[in-house]
Amino acid sequence: MSIQNYDYNKIIVSGTVEYISDLSYTSDKTPILNFRLHNRVKNHDDIFDVTVWGNLALIAESSIYRDQRILIEGNIQRCGQFKKNRTNSKFEAPLEIAAKKIFGLNDTLYFRDYVFV
Repeated sequence: MSIQNYDYNKIIVSGTVEYISDLSYTSDKTPILNFRLHNRVKNHDDIFDVTVWGNLALIAESSIYRDQRILIEGNIQRCGQFKKNRTNSKFEAPLEIAAKKIFGLNDTLYFRDYVFV
C-alpha cells in the first residue's frame, strides 16, 4: 500500500444563497461571480464566501437567486493576504470556496464548469 505524497482539497456544502454580487471580470476577461452561502446544521450556522469562475460564473449569474437552496462542490482557496490575529498573534488568511459544480436543491438545476481540451 502506498501513501500519497500530496494532500486533497475538496469541499461539498449546501445552504441558502444570501447575497449575490454583480458579475465582474479579471484583467484577462475571466468572468467572476461571488455570493454568500448560509449553512445551517442543527444549532450551528456557518457563512461561506463562494467564488465562481469562468463559464460557470456566466451560467450561475443567470441561474442562482437569493434564498435558493443549493449544493456546491469545489475546493477551498486563500482569497487575501495573511494578517496577524490580534488575540492569539497567529497569522491567518481569509478563505473562500471556489465552486466547480452547483446543484439546485429547490428545483432540478444542475450545472458545472466544463473544461474543453
